[in-house]
Amino acid sequence: MSKGFLAWRDFAQKNPDLPVGFVIQGATATELPGDVVAAYDAPFPNPESKAGAAQFPLIVPTTEDSVGAKEMRAITNELSRWNKPALVAFSDLDPVFPYPRAGQVLCDLIPTVAEQVKIEGASHFLQEDRGERLAEEVLKLLS
Repeated sequence: MSKGFLAWRDFAQKNPDLPVGFVIQGATATELPGDVVAAYDAPFPNPESKAGAAQFPLIVPTTEDSVGAKEMRAITNELSRWNKPALVAFSDLDPVFPYPRAGQVLCDLIPTVAEQVKIEGASHFLQEDRGERLAEEVLKLLS
């Protein structure tokens, strides 16, 4: 687990009224417009509606015997036999899934991935930071 993931997990555990837009903004390399941050907040008007988002990092298995570890191994097994095109793209500034380590794990696992794509100038939510660049890579894969 990266330091970035552990920090996010700790923040979510201490903040059940998770400020979703704030979290998204904190995991981007660019300043999001206020209306975009508000759009991320909109589906979560109260603490009860944020329960899933706040619990998500807490249910990621961190040890071999964690809840969900068995299911994660099953997913890994399936991915190791994947026979369809796949794109592995990670950003260069992601503190949760650091480049190149995180992506290399997937490249080594998924047989149809030749190499990971590095999206520069983006953080964890690369679709917000470099959405057009990410779309170029998806279109290349599909053509």
